[in-house]
Amino acid sequence: MRVNRCVKTSPNELFIERLKQHSDFEMLYGWIIHSATEEYDFRTNKINRGTSRVRNYKKNVETRHFLYRKPGTDGYALINLPTMIAKMRNLVFLKTIFVEEKYSGNGIATACMDELKKLTLEIDKQAEDDETLSFRSCSLYCVPNSFWVSHWTEDNIQEIDWTSDKQVDGNLLDETEAEMDEDKIRMTWEQLRDWYIKLGFVEVRELMYYEYLDTSNTYQWRLVRQQCYSNRSIRLKRFPLLFPAENAGLHRGKADGIEDT
Repeated sequence: MRVNRCVKTSPNELFIERLKQHSDFEMLYGWIIHSATEEYDFRTNKINRGTSRVRNYKKNVETRHFLYRKPGTDGYALINLPTMIAKMRNLVFLKTIFVEEKYSGNGIATACMDELKKLTLEIDKQAEDDETLSFRSCSLYCVPNSFWVSHWTEDNIQEIDWTSDKQVDGNLLDETEAEMDEDKIRMTWEQLRDWYIKLGFVEVRELMYYEYLDTSNTYQWRLVRQQCYSNRSIRLKRFPLLFPAENAGLHRGKADGIEDT
């Protein structure tokens, strides 16, 4: 007998679908199809999981990279919103936001963030009572980490294969593990943090960690608390930031000084 199950959509997935329909945003595409693979190893009785990479015949493979155009201007911004693990799909992670230096100072990044915030609030409100969604909230979060890149120029955007990490990253530098040279820093991480806070973001330290139940031992399950941010970020107190502030309590925990009850 076949059982029909309702497959729910996560707020993260809904966010991407709405962004694809937004007139100010354009999804960027690539050539490479990434597919999950599973192979059973009869020698060890284990399933080996991996990823296959196949070049498509057209540059039409969707990504999580978007081009934003500010209405009425020639400027643009590039953003990356990576896929989240299932447990965290009530979050939309803004990994990067980039404005070419010749367009800086025109409010493009702020205008882009305003649209992302509007969409976050829209889906957050919908999630409160929409039974087709897998979570009851939607939040946008980021880490204020300065980075430098030279090839994300306007005339090169459509030439990049946005499914290829090598082409996307190129000569990208950031301050995850070490400080960059001063001539490559347009805004320090502290200035970025203050900018996000002015936009309504708040610090949520617990997002530096990921907790999961390890069931690999049939007889003894254990709760694992894993650090998912660099030691340098923790040492600098460069904490994750979340919007809207009203949702911070849903994600705060031990790192924020809140003990489990």
